[in-house]
Order: sequence, then C-alpha cells, then structure tokens
Amino acid sequence: PEVAEEADGRGEAHAKAEAEAEECRRDDVCLCPLPEHTQRSAGELAEDSKLCLEVIALLDPKNGSFNEHVLKWVFPCATRLALAEGSCRLIQKLLSVLSAASRDRLAGALVQHWVELYESRNGNHVLQKVIEVTPSTDSEILPLLIEKILAKKGPTKETEGPIAVARHQYGCRVLERLIEHCTEGSLGALVERYVASVDELCRHQYGNFVIQHLLEHGSDELRSQINKQLLKNIEVLSTHRTASHVVQMALQHSPVHDQISLATGIFGTELTLLELAASRYGSYVVQELLDLPFAAQGVRRRLVEASEQHKQSPAFQRVAEKAGLALLPMTPGAAATSLPLSAHHQQPSLAELIDASGAPLAGSWASSTTVSTMAPVSLAEDAASARTTSNTSWGSLATFATPAAEGTSASAPVPTASWGSAA
Repeated sequence: PEVAEEADGRGEAHAKAEAEAEECRRDDVCLCPLPEHTQRSAGELAEDSKLCLEVIALLDPKNGSFNEHVLKWVFPCATRLALAEGSCRLIQKLLSVLSAASRDRLAGALVQHWVELYESRNGNHVLQKVIEVTPSTDSEILPLLIEKILAKKGPTKETEGPIAVARHQYGCRVLERLIEHCTEGSLGALVERYVASVDELCRHQYGNFVIQHLLEHGSDELRSQINKQLLKNIEVLSTHRTASHVVQMALQHSPVHDQISLATGIFGTELTLLELAASRYGSYVVQELLDLPFAAQGVRRRLVEASEQHKQSPAFQRVAEKAGLALLPMTPGAAATSLPLSAHHQQPSLAELIDASGAPLAGSWASSTTVSTMAPVSLAEDAASARTTSNTSWGSLATFATPAAEGTSASAPVPTASWGSAA
C-alpha cells in the first residue's frame, strides 16, 4: 500500500506540473519580449537556461517597459519558474528591477506558495529575495509571510509552526533574512517562540543559525532573554557541536553585564575550565573568553595549571597558543587526543577578577575606569599578584611566553616560550 501511495503521489505531482504548464501556455496573454523568440511560452523558461540568461541580461531598472512586459509574460507560472534551477534566477532578478507596485504584485503571488518555496533548493532563494527587496513597513507582504509561518500546519508536530521552519535546511535561511530585514516589533510572536525554544534550537544543526542571527541582529534586551535561556544549561551547550557556536556568538555580541553573567556561569559549572579548553567544541568557547577583558587573565591563570594530559589535546594547544602560552614538545609517541569530560574539580569563580558591579579588582588589572576599556597587565604581573591571594604554586615566571603589552616597545625581550611546572 505504501508503494502504491507513493506512486500515486508521484503521478499527482506530474499531473499538477502538466496542468501548470498548460495553464501557462493558455494564459500567456502576451508574447515573449524577445523578438527572436516571440512564440516561446514562459513555461519553457523552466527548462531552457539559455533563454533565461538572455532575458536576465536585458532586465534593468532603467528598462521599465521591458520589465513590465516580462512580468506580464511570466506571471501566470511564476511559482513554477521560481522552483526551477535556471528560471529561479530570472524571478529573483525581476523582483529586483520592478517598480514597487509590480514587485509587490509578484511577491504577493509568490508568498501564497511560501511552503513550496522555502522547502525547495531553488525556491528558497526566491523567497529570500522577496524578503530582501520588500520593505517591512510600507508593504503587507512580509507581515503576511510572518503570519503564515506562525500558522503553519503539518501532518506531524515536528512539521508544524515556526519551529519546523527553523529546523529546516532552507527554512532557517528564510528566517535569517526576516531577522535581518524586519524589526523585532514586526516579528513579534515569532521571536517569542524562538526565545522559548533556545535550548532545543541551539542543539539543532539548522535551528542554531536562527538563534545566532537573533543574537547578532537583535536588541540588547532580546540578547538578555536568550542568554537567560543559555545559562540554564550552559555546561552542556558550551561543549555541544552546534550549541557551542551559539555560546560564542552570545559572548561576542552581548552587553558587558550579560558577558559577565555568561562567563560566571561557565566558570561555575562542574566541568573545569581545563577540561573545557581540552574538549573539541568547548575549546572555542574558552577562546572567546580570552577576548573578554574581565576574564582573560583568569583563564590564563587556569591554563598554566594544565596537566600533561591536558597539554596533549590539540584543542588545548590551540587555546594555549591564543593565550600566548607555548607548549613544550610532547613526549615522542604521546597520543594527542581530546580529553574525556568526566573528572570534576573545584572550579574558580570570577570574584577574584571583578566585583559585583563589574569593576576590576586591584592587583588583577591595569588602571582603568570601565570594564569595556580594561587592558590586562602582563601575565608575569598577574601571576605575581596572584601569589599573595592564592595557595597555588606557579613555577618559574621566566617559562611563560606573553604577548607584548600594548604601547610597549616591539624590541622588548619576550620570556622563553615554554610551560613551567604547576604544583
């Protein structure tokens, strides 16, 4: 029965395509705008890439009458052309050169078939172009599209609603364009649904791109809402294949108070910073922490305590290189593999780096008035001050390599680039 049903489905799809082609031929109320091809049907563009290229070459904002002629020619079968590989480019170009009224007429017709378009390898590009060229305020096209996404129906729960679109290979691209070209107010309930599903979408191979885009293009208030969701499961998300990218994006684009909250959450997990730095995906999160003025020195303090097993991890070596710490050559034959994330040790907090207001504590940073402009002191100075407040034994400071401080002479001697022992 399943085979027969599948065959029936293919038959129906073929019959539908034939009916559309016949409708195109019947409804072509004007001739092809190219003099040498006056008898060609617009439906033939779906299979004739050469004809498509000829028409595309003549489409130009200055050729208004030609553009309108082409629109009248292709409009009856615009959706079919939008789904075909060659002609989808023609529809995209046409959307870019038409007058506002004609563009909205074509875009409105295409949006009625938005599910077919976003699920199509070719059609999703046309839907993205609709979003890019249509104003979000002076037109009803994008509000209509957003409304349709919110009301999406499907045969199963996984294929219903805006979450299904975000989890789709091409649907996530359409949502990225909406985030770029619409205000948060116009997206409204769509954003609310995605914020409520941050944990799920972060760990999805396509859904994570939607959350990343919200962090990149959203307001600070929206970023804070997303960060609150991330903090609920920050340990798992920081080491996840796709969610770690979202955590990195949050650290890059969030306001300082949210960066502090995220860093505090990462420092406060059962997973030690050394284990995170030695893990395949978590290491990239640690690299982002090194770019934060209030956290960089604390991260370096922990890195120098690394065991030989940590040092053998390629991920850890990459973090150490960014931190300005060079590893001694590994023992011949030692395996350079990522560490298992099982051992749990006492984890430091950010209290030694910043106070409750976000200001730097004395002895950890060079003089500065704001967190965002703080410049870290050299590793040697930081380690020296740490001796007075910690029981950690640091090994010879001459064995640590540190980047030259900003404003110092380029000829200043650099300590030997190797690791000291850490008791």
